[in-house]
Amino acid sequence: MSRMGFNDKFVRIVYGCLSSVQYKIVTGGRVLGPITPTRGICQGDPISPYLFLLCAEGLSALIRRFEERKWLHGCRVANGAPVISHMLFVDDSYLYCKATEREVSNVLLLLETFAKASGQLVNFSKSSVFFSSNTSPQTRGVICSRMGLVEADERSKYLGLPSVIGRNKNASFGFLKDKVQKRIRTWDNKFLSKAGKEVLIKSVVQSLPTYTMNVFLLPIGTCHDMRGSLAIFGGSLLTKGVFIG
Repeated sequence: MSRMGFNDKFVRIVYGCLSSVQYKIVTGGRVLGPITPTRGICQGDPISPYLFLLCAEGLSALIRRFEERKWLHGCRVANGAPVISHMLFVDDSYLYCKATEREVSNVLLLLETFAKASGQLVNFSKSSVFFSSNTSPQTRGVICSRMGLVEADERSKYLGLPSVIGRNKNASFGFLKDKVQKRIRTWDNKFLSKAGKEVLIKSVVQSLPTYTMNVFLLPIGTCHDMRGSLAIFGGSLLTKGVFIG
């Protein structure tokens, strides 16, 4: 925090919050404690998100230094687009580099340096690696073995959305059709009027693909499949303004 320009008094206050933490556990009418944790505050503490942002800023600064020294090279999403070396989302981090053993070693060095400075370790069992389509299978195997990671396939998801979109987009978004059909099947044994079916379709089923549609443009085939499932369930309701797509 001092390197980032924070006032010394403010740094001492934050450190005091971390070093004076104590917990008490109430069980069966008895109070156990106080318990002094060795790793500072817990995740639900109000100051925890701010400290997380400080650590994330430190990680970004470390990555930028590796870029300046040409130890890491990001990627471009298109010709003329800026180079992206990393993206931080909530408590997840994306690092981009060339698929070479040298840059993989630099990534491991970067993570080790950050771990020593912050005390935060990377959980490699919950991490995965993506490769571009022109990366050879041999290179993929060497990098995965070197980093101890598994390669993400087309079925992998992140926050409920596909991590990789292949050429067959209908297959990538097939989970939406399955989700719609699964929800409709739970209503098959219920005696519903046309008005009841219309309310369920508009308030429940049509909201299922909304989250995905905020990020991706759904293929027409997937929209037709979901519309067909609704047509079977709702009958003539689709002629009255109930639709998807």
